[in-house]
Amino acid sequence: MEILFPYSESIIPLDNSCIVDFLSTSASTFVDYSFLSAKDVENLRMSLSSIRCSNSDRPAPLLQLMQQQDLEYLYVLMARYGFRRLTSNIFRYSMRPYIQKIILSLSHWGKHLIPATERAFNRTFHLYEGEKCEGRALYSSILVYLAKSIDLTCKNLWAADAACSLYFPHAMASENEKDLEIDRKIAVSLGFEGLCCDPIPALSDKKIATLVGSSLSEIFEIIMEISLQMNLKGHLEHFTNFTVLYDLIKLEAQKLQHMHHLQGEHLVAWDIQRILFLSSLGSIDSKLKKLEAIFSSLLKEHQSKQLPKGPYYRRKDIERKITSQLISGGISAKKADLAINDLIEYMQKNLLGPKDIIVSELNKINNHLSTKALDLLQYFSEDESLVKAPTREKESVLKRVNQLSQSFSEHIGTAGKLLLLIFLFVVPSACGFKTNPKNMVQDFRPKVPGNTPIFYKNSPLPQDPLADKTADEKVSSENDIKASTQVQKNEIE
Repeated sequence: MEILFPYSESIIPLDNSCIVDFLSTSASTFVDYSFLSAKDVENLRMSLSSIRCSNSDRPAPLLQLMQQQDLEYLYVLMARYGFRRLTSNIFRYSMRPYIQKIILSLSHWGKHLIPATERAFNRTFHLYEGEKCEGRALYSSILVYLAKSIDLTCKNLWAADAACSLYFPHAMASENEKDLEIDRKIAVSLGFEGLCCDPIPALSDKKIATLVGSSLSEIFEIIMEISLQMNLKGHLEHFTNFTVLYDLIKLEAQKLQHMHHLQGEHLVAWDIQRILFLSSLGSIDSKLKKLEAIFSSLLKEHQSKQLPKGPYYRRKDIERKITSQLISGGISAKKADLAINDLIEYMQKNLLGPKDIIVSELNKINNHLSTKALDLLQYFSEDESLVKAPTREKESVLKRVNQLSQSFSEHIGTAGKLLLLIFLFVVPSACGFKTNPKNMVQDFRPKVPGNTPIFYKNSPLPQDPLADKTADEKVSSENDIKASTQVQKNEIE
């Protein structure tokens, strides 16, 4: 099958490095356990170097090139794992760093919302249904709701990451402890947390993909709804740019939810699907910062907008309050609702505000209106701020703000540590496959191109990031990462 390019080629060099790392790690372990000979490993190295040289003009997906050239090592892996388990392990290995980068980006967004929430504590956010103002809420409550939704999305993505951290063992009959030991060694070397026992790998992968896609789609819908609400107060200058970017990023999130279960063992077709999936994840991450920046501009513009000019700005929540007061005074709900409508229409027709109405006019407008109803209208209309909001609501907002701030710090700390390990375990400055390693058996992996490596290694570090810490601090840092990963595993289970 001819190699196709229905995806962004920018991710191919890094993905190829990921694939080489996956292959070379397994090959090194096989040599250690006498499953392969040093000659077989050298043949793999030479084959990879040959592929790179023959494809120097235009980067192409490595797995597809290997299939096209009928590389022997693919048969070795297929013989041990079978098609589904092998491809699932590659899929999970290549996807985790993208998920963690998105978690990091979302967590920074949520963290930035905290000071914005505090600055807007006593401001009012008007809520619309169509073009009618249905009510108002604390501005800080709206921002806390958004931050809480972002936090929930991060937790869902951590759950997906935890599922990706499990490695499928071999698919051979009559397994023995040595076979499992080899798989455990490969899994640990690649940064997996353990072995996966799911009976159907393809369905397991689809579940992960659906969780990632649905979680991202939901948070983008929430962000868009809040932006729509802001735009209804008055047309915002940056709203058009926001909707265009939103449409693009939402489309990528929807793609993630529709990962098809391909029938048959067709490596090229499967690999195209995998890279399309990674392309969508990479596209979402690259657009998140821009989306956050435009959203921040919308917030500033929205907060500077004044309410529509006129004798009275109609709000349904005030009308419902006065209607309820009339009902409690013994008037039927239908008559109370009609009385309030008559009052509002009278004010609009005569260009009057609540303070312009005098008590003697009430019976002329509707004989069910009372002095208390007018007092309520004037009271709620004189101050558009929510300074009078219940203390209980403000205390609840402050409590949630503190909790969310801590949660985002934890997300950023965990994702930051894991991504830092990726940078430290891989040399990202080179531009091709290693063709003359000093030790061809122990170190035949390529140096990787680009600025952002996207895969894991638990091999010895060239420079220990915990070198300056005490023994207790090292243990504490390692335990933090293990504990966080275990929590995320428990959530998806």
